[in-house]
Amino acid sequence: MKVKGVRRKELPELNDEFARDLGDYQNIGELREAVRKSLMAEKEYAARQEAHNKVIDELVNRHDFPVPEAFVERQIESTVEQHLRGLAARGVDPRKLNLGLGKD
Repeated sequence: MKVKGVRRKELPELNDEFARDLGDYQNIGELREAVRKSLMAEKEYAARQEAHNKVIDELVNRHDFPVPEAFVERQIESTVEQHLRGLAARGVDPRKLNLGLGKD
């Protein structure tokens, strides 16, 4: 095996120009604030979802009643959506995953 070349990934400098290139940010401070707000909103959403799921689990544990099929389907869709968002956040394109769905 012969080495054809060596590549080095160079990260851009975190400055006002970088912030402007990313969107409607005037400077790096605005970009950092937007990222901070986004991360906080994501954490708040996750905490709300976790609390919601705990309440549902507790209700199901305390009461013996049939769970409507529509609720089960909605929970499954929500769980799948959360996992797809997690994959996307890690840079994985969920559309390119070979999940083997629909195959026997």
